[in-house]
Amino acid sequence: MVEWFLDSLRREILDFGKGLQIRTVMVDFYADERQGQFGFDFHVPPKPNVWQGPHRLTTQDYFAASNARNTALCLALEGWLLVVDDLSVLMPGYFKAVREAMEGGYIACGAYIKGNNLKVFDGRVISYEPNPVHVDVRWPQGRDDGPVSVPGGYMYGCSSCTPVEALLQINGWDEYLDIMGLEDCTCGIMLQGAGWSLKYDRRMLAIESYELHFKGKQFIRLGKHDPIDQHVELMKEVYSGKRTKAVCYYPEGLREVRRQVLDGKPFPVLTQPTHDWRDGQPLCEM
Repeated sequence: MVEWFLDSLRREILDFGKGLQIRTVMVDFYADERQGQFGFDFHVPPKPNVWQGPHRLTTQDYFAASNARNTALCLALEGWLLVVDDLSVLMPGYFKAVREAMEGGYIACGAYIKGNNLKVFDGRVISYEPNPVHVDVRWPQGRDDGPVSVPGGYMYGCSSCTPVEALLQINGWDEYLDIMGLEDCTCGIMLQGAGWSLKYDRRMLAIESYELHFKGKQFIRLGKHDPIDQHVELMKEVYSGKRTKAVCYYPEGLREVRRQVLDGKPFPVLTQPTHDWRDGQPLCEM
């Protein structure tokens, strides 16, 4: 439902985007099949990785959100990176909140509502049924008239606006967490640890279709909890400050890869890791 997003984006740029230099990037597993359909400045597949796509080492395609977001980061202009998940419609005033974040120099954490039976026309939500289970738990702590300061763990991947330099300082989103998830909260905690201020803004609202997530190809998330819960152990490291930068598996670091990509070079093909760091299982068995 890319047209939902694009129509709402055009409206927001028209209303609040005057003077901004904007580059649009769609990171799409099916980019090679759908090239040129939507009019993005860049319509690209996720950069080569071991979890999904033509270079995968696994037997099936797994969830790899960090890799996808780092793909966009490497194509972003200097300035700010606004990330929005698929199946989303930007609500009126979204870009006003984004501009205030840019002018104020803080990281904006957008709000979301997941809806069933979402109806959209010309980039505007006509109707939906709120999903009673999958809700934005941060909502009660926000305000309708402006942002509120929040801890780093309140950064959710579905909607955020962050300085490109801030993300490069922490080496982007942690690709250690591809296949697992929680890469968004972890990113926020690292950004806070690096001295950046984060604010949650209910005006920066996207409504997202819930049931359409389960149509078409599914990308598998796989947690492993034996003998210990690796999510918990890794989060302990992040919260304690022992882990301050993300893993992206490029020896030269994400900043250098981005420089090369912006110079027109292709993304390097990653061949690591070959084993699941959580229990040593070879990826070829997964």
